[in-house]
Amino acid sequence: MAIVPYQELVAFLSRNLIQVWNIDVDPTLNERRMSVGNTGTVAKRSAIPLGNSDIVYLADSGIRSLRARDSQNLASVEDIGTAIDELVKADLRTLSSTIIEGACSAVEPTDNRLMVALGNTIYAFSYFRSSKISAWSTYDMGAQVKRWQVHKRGLYARVGDTVKLYSGVSKNVYDTTAGDSYPVTVSTPFMSFGRVADDKVITGYDLGSVTGTWDVYLLHDPRDSNRYTKLGNVSEITTVMRALAASGRSTQFALKLVNTTPGPAKIGNLIVHYEIDR
Repeated sequence: MAIVPYQELVAFLSRNLIQVWNIDVDPTLNERRMSVGNTGTVAKRSAIPLGNSDIVYLADSGIRSLRARDSQNLASVEDIGTAIDELVKADLRTLSSTIIEGACSAVEPTDNRLMVALGNTIYAFSYFRSSKISAWSTYDMGAQVKRWQVHKRGLYARVGDTVKLYSGVSKNVYDTTAGDSYPVTVSTPFMSFGRVADDKVITGYDLGSVTGTWDVYLLHDPRDSNRYTKLGNVSEITTVMRALAASGRSTQFALKLVNTTPGPAKIGNLIVHYEIDR
């Protein structure tokens, strides 16, 4: 299905098997180094190097990565896509085989975000180790991205018969439509704060480095993501003042933040204040 550089070696990806080989200028010295079974790619253009020591690909089980895991430098499956597996597998169940086989990946050259286009959706992985950020985003393109191309530090996508340039020629293009045609939603997983069975009382929250206006919602029932309480809206950093008030009691909480203002949307950090209910 695909041949991709892997560290100083070459990885051959089939549908259900990955082999990693050392390729020499003398073909008689070619050597298979390792095999990883029960995994492979369903879309040849989805397999792509990520950094210097990883490969990402679309598999039957979701978006997977291959990387060195132990002191023997043996390859195994590393599931960076676990957080969005259910979304990806839902797409795989409903999309035709032709569309699935046409899935393609690229690495955005400015911030090195991984972009995996599947059907009309782009799954974008943002990983910034020093800032402890590891998060997935989804973009609804309204049509299938058929090809990616990086050219002169720009990321181009062919969508139907139109070529689109990510962030524009100036690299600083945002939606400026009144009411925002492209709302941004940020959702946290349900958090137990390391004490799964204990009741907690939420007392407040803070946001830092805010750009745009964000509506903040508190979710307090992991069984129903449609049950929430609106806490308010925030358009500036709040950590320099007393924490914004919030109330709620549950064993687990999640926050959802929605931005519908034109222009950039940013949250530098999000803080939840709580007490154990004794």
